[in-house]
Amino acid sequence: GLTGSPVYIDVVTSTVYFQICKANYTTVTGSQTVAISQKAVTVTADDKTKVFGAADPVLTATVSGSLNGDTIVYVLSRAAGGNAGTYAISASGEVSQGNYAVTCKSGTLTITAKPAADLTVTPAQTSVVYTGSAIEPAVTVKDGDTVLTAGQYTVSYTDNTDVGTATITVTVTDPNYTGTKTATFQITPATIEYTASGYSGIYDANGHGITVTASGFTVRYGTVDGTYGLTDSPVHTDVGTSTVYFQISKANYTTVTGSQTVAISQ
Repeated sequence: GLTGSPVYIDVVTSTVYFQICKANYTTVTGSQTVAISQKAVTVTADDKTKVFGAADPVLTATVSGSLNGDTIVYVLSRAAGGNAGTYAISASGEVSQGNYAVTCKSGTLTITAKPAADLTVTPAQTSVVYTGSAIEPAVTVKDGDTVLTAGQYTVSYTDNTDVGTATITVTVTDPNYTGTKTATFQITPATIEYTASGYSGIYDANGHGITVTASGFTVRYGTVDGTYGLTDSPVHTDVGTSTVYFQISKANYTTVTGSQTVAISQ
């Protein structure tokens, strides 16, 4: 009863019958089949990357081969694990989905090592008095709120003997991290231990000065406050009261200045 062949879109195998006729001709009848098979569709899980410790990215996939915006149903999941490395991202779904034969292919999640620059390094002491020996304060290394253990990193120190800024370098050996992180602490001058005494006595025709004892340090003297050009204390012989100024110094120590008097009476 149809003037045109019936048409089919979806997967099917159907028989279409036909009749050919005309006056004065023998009528012909017959049939042919319409066979539509499933179209191949591929679901490929997209590769993803994240840094160690970060939240997983949203898993996605690329569907190739479907037509007219048809929906292909699939589920994505990844292999368990949180350390730096590679993990399979799996795509799964029914092989036969209506007009499509679905093939699923895996992708890869790559977890990269976290830069050590993102860590915090805190020395136990941020200011230490000079001791004459190398100073190596303990450190705490943290990734956010997580404290790394000593076995996850090594520590080295530079410029950590003399007064100034010392540097701590933490090299992370845990494969979930990469690189180094530095911190600093201050070495401050030490205090000089010394004794200083003046002179008080009766005129005896001898020269008298002040006495400053500071073993291992440089002592300079002067007759004017702030000027210390003499290596020995100036001496006074005649009656009178004089002030002698002194300076005690050495690298890595706080310089000391002071004065004492020489008083010679009649």
